[in-house]
Amino acid sequence: WGRAQVVVLLVSASTWVACAVGFSLPIFVGGSAERVVVGCADEVDNCTVGHVLDADAKCAQGKGMQWTYAQGGRSVASEWDLICHRAFMLPMVETAFFLGGLCGNVFLSCLIDSHGRVPCACFFSCLGTVCSVLCALSSSFRVYLVGRFGLGVAQAVSSSAAWLVCCEVTDANHASTVMLAMNSAWSFGLAAFVPAALWLPQWRPLTLVHAVVFVIVSCAW
Repeated sequence: WGRAQVVVLLVSASTWVACAVGFSLPIFVGGSAERVVVGCADEVDNCTVGHVLDADAKCAQGKGMQWTYAQGGRSVASEWDLICHRAFMLPMVETAFFLGGLCGNVFLSCLIDSHGRVPCACFFSCLGTVCSVLCALSSSFRVYLVGRFGLGVAQAVSSSAAWLVCCEVTDANHASTVMLAMNSAWSFGLAAFVPAALWLPQWRPLTLVHAVVFVIVSCAW
């Protein structure tokens, strides 16, 4: 291996780090928030003001028990009240992302051959930055879903382009090394984002961190 191969491998691996973060982001920002009981009717049993209801607790608002979010605005669910009668909307966060990935792979992966690996990796990394910022600054859940869809498209094409260019600049004898490096980068992205989620519990700043990661990747390409 020469210096050029190492540089390409590092840049490609950094792309997979950013994609791993985008893939796992809903785990940290999309979960249902804890709720605190703020009012109880006389006929309601086992109701205590100040009691914390976990994310899986049954919804009882409007049936003698009133509650509010314990940490309002810390998750997508609490931001747009995606719980109880709107709980069916929360899985759409991942659905939009994977639908974008499907569209990116099916309809746009041909651009990698027609326009080149590096230009596509650079362009779709920039698109990932834009979509991540759109998610962080979204004013409604629909806008957030559009951002997640675009992020799925961007990650599908950029990760494929990164993988292809990395394989093409190395010979077959180093294929296992490339695979090890890329999968290690993916695992690192998943693991390294946990401290960031603990440090930034609010979902909007945490999403902006992902945008910054994609900015770095775009500049590297």
